[in-house]
Amino acid sequence: MKIDIKKKLNLAEKPQEKMLMDERLPAHIARPFELSYTYDVQSKGEFYLLKLNEKAEIPIYCQRCMQEFLCDYELESELAICPNDQIAEKYHGLYDVIVASDDVVDFKEILIDNLHLFSPQFHKKVGDCDQNQLKLMQND
Repeated sequence: MKIDIKKKLNLAEKPQEKMLMDERLPAHIARPFELSYTYDVQSKGEFYLLKLNEKAEIPIYCQRCMQEFLCDYELESELAICPNDQIAEKYHGLYDVIVASDDVVDFKEILIDNLHLFSPQFHKKVGDCDQNQLKLMQND
């Protein structure tokens, strides 16, 4: 879903959206799922600041025990949407940066990239893993 950032500036209410995550998923995500997100856009002079909040229950293949489990996923992020590379370089140390010369960003691509970077790959605790599976893997 592509949006024009300028048209979403300083909205009184943060839009709450849902998106089916069904393509280009990390290998440790078991199947498509629905992700909810809200966002806010602010003008910062040379760039737009996109504040994004994501929530989902993600079906994960634990990379330790190889069993599927549902994981609560919540992520808050800020992205600087810059019109060119020169401005992006100035803010790269402060924010994650996207160059969008036409002020249009693809939310699905941003959400997918965040899954690749921040989605968990294991149960939070080793004790939550399938212990029988762990023993079998240790014997191999």
